[in-house]
Amino acid sequence: MGMVPSPRPFGGRSASRAFFVFLASVCAVRAQTVTGRIVGFVQDTNTGAIWNAQVIVLNQETGLKWNYTTSTRGSYVAPSLPSGSYRIQVEAAGFRTAVSLDNRVAVAQTTRVDFTMHIGAITESVQVPAVADLVESATSGLSQTVDRKQIQQMPLNGRIFSQLITLAPGALANGAADSPESASGAGARSPIGASVNGLPWSGTSYMMDGVTNKEPQNSFINIAPPIEAIEEFKVQTNNPSAEFGAFGGAVINVTMRSGTNDFRGSVFEYLRNDDLNARNFFAVTRAPFKSSQFGATAGGPVVRNSAFFFADYQGMRLRNGQTFTLNVPTPDMRQGIFTASEGFGTIYDPDSGNISLPGSRIPVNRFDPVTAKVANLWPLPNTGGRSPAVNYIQNISQRQQVDQGDVKGDYQPDQNVRLFVRESYDHRDYVSPSPGNIFIGAGQENAESRQHNAVVGYTHTVSASAISEFRLGFNRFNTFHWGNDFGVRENNILGIPNGNLDAFPESSGIANFNVSGIQATGSPLSTNGLRASATYQGTEAFTLTKGQHTVKFGIDANRTDATVTNPEANPRGQFDFDSSLTSKQGSGGAGFASFLLGYPNTVSRGFVNTRPVVVTYGAGFYVQDDYRVSRKLTLNLGLRYDLLTHPYERHDRQTNFNLSD
Repeated sequence: MGMVPSPRPFGGRSASRAFFVFLASVCAVRAQTVTGRIVGFVQDTNTGAIWNAQVIVLNQETGLKWNYTTSTRGSYVAPSLPSGSYRIQVEAAGFRTAVSLDNRVAVAQTTRVDFTMHIGAITESVQVPAVADLVESATSGLSQTVDRKQIQQMPLNGRIFSQLITLAPGALANGAADSPESASGAGARSPIGASVNGLPWSGTSYMMDGVTNKEPQNSFINIAPPIEAIEEFKVQTNNPSAEFGAFGGAVINVTMRSGTNDFRGSVFEYLRNDDLNARNFFAVTRAPFKSSQFGATAGGPVVRNSAFFFADYQGMRLRNGQTFTLNVPTPDMRQGIFTASEGFGTIYDPDSGNISLPGSRIPVNRFDPVTAKVANLWPLPNTGGRSPAVNYIQNISQRQQVDQGDVKGDYQPDQNVRLFVRESYDHRDYVSPSPGNIFIGAGQENAESRQHNAVVGYTHTVSASAISEFRLGFNRFNTFHWGNDFGVRENNILGIPNGNLDAFPESSGIANFNVSGIQATGSPLSTNGLRASATYQGTEAFTLTKGQHTVKFGIDANRTDATVTNPEANPRGQFDFDSSLTSKQGSGGAGFASFLLGYPNTVSRGFVNTRPVVVTYGAGFYVQDDYRVSRKLTLNLGLRYDLLTHPYERHDRQTNFNLSD
């Protein structure tokens, strides 16, 4: 890691993707609720409504308690409840007390619990069994909740929660897996994103405790917390309430675990190795593989029934073997000798009117001085083959080190005030050596990622029928990725004029020499770049319960600063060689012959001399009324207006063409 600079996310100089401005504008963040609610009706044995009954809702894990009363129609609403299991007790004069245990509340979900009261003394009690709703009868939205038990017990190759999104109808695994730019996919063997309802995987939004958890351009998941730290996550796919705003295929909201009145913890390690792996068909030996995921969780009370903590850590040490099969120049080719036994036809001299070269041999004094040096950078064949086809095989061990953790605190001094705060951090080092040497272009990149996600939430019960919820969130994605030749001024050493430029650090390394039939040199054109974004969110929601109406209105606002410096063209230069210039009317010729003579058919290079910081603002205003017309009919009425500002570059260093001017 000694060669890696520490680029500042929002300053300096580099290149950018031209279409980032558009993508930043369409990936605006939307806030999402982090609580659920319980609703129901209280009636007597003749189905008559019981009004002014006392409803006591108790979280069975934390001891937190809330009191409500039924309306004139016998209905009650317990809004803004943290996810968990609840005990509900109903008391009314002249009736036995009714108690229902283990009523599960999930994020953004309505749980319905009705009570039928029996005449008797209030000191007597009747147990009402909790029955899970088979159909979501209180809202018209379509969603799927995946709880902690499912998350921890379902087999996951990579142990990443988002691989379970496909449990929801209409969801297919799609998008990024384990790659230099996608730190959340560390160790995954398959895509960790999802395409939902036929929309592209980039249309799926990811949230954590109600704040965005997504990189804005390519829709990478920012942080994938350890599955031991997740309480549940919800996949919302269709017809959400107005507070959720617009999204593409789905919104996935992860709820992190909180502490309870019991001290609980765990220690874990998951180890996989190559003992039972098969050898690659072409390889002489088996590619190495070893994956170790380990960590711990701890949670409990700071003050019983009032303050709680939860913390977790997970590390990964991965050695992932890769077998490379390359085409490299044979010893004869490096001397300018092209024989039929190695699969070549006649080589023609482009400087002599396409007259064939004697013996299809290029004299050494005709070699281009630059390409003659480059020819020696390819490793020698190691398979014994006579042709430049799969004549070099090597096993490479790709290394990853991941350290991540979360800390969450909850505090409720009384039933009218609730506060929670969480910080999540993920640091990954990704090292992917090149086969042969650092100048061979096999698509290998290294990366260092430092991701943050944080949220503070404050809920205030103003009165028995009014609740205010305020939330601040922050999400930072920061990944710098570079090729194995980064920092080496190889173009200058080879004698390429203006090969490596001090003003453009991303130009360090070697150019891409793309010779037909031969493995290219140089790192991928888009590497040596920074992908960074910072999203700031603020939301305020106010819930009023009046008779049969539950009205919720509010605003969510956000700002996103985003930087992407991956170039569209290779800043180190690209030289393409094929057989056309050393052939005659399409007959004979060889790309490596054109290369030795120094005759590329195309040359390209690209720079953008700024590091853009694209800024966008968004705000959503909404009102939602859930009107319980009767016990069998609920109307969900909502209205929302979203404002998205035109994206701009913070320092006015980026322009677009307007063909209408």
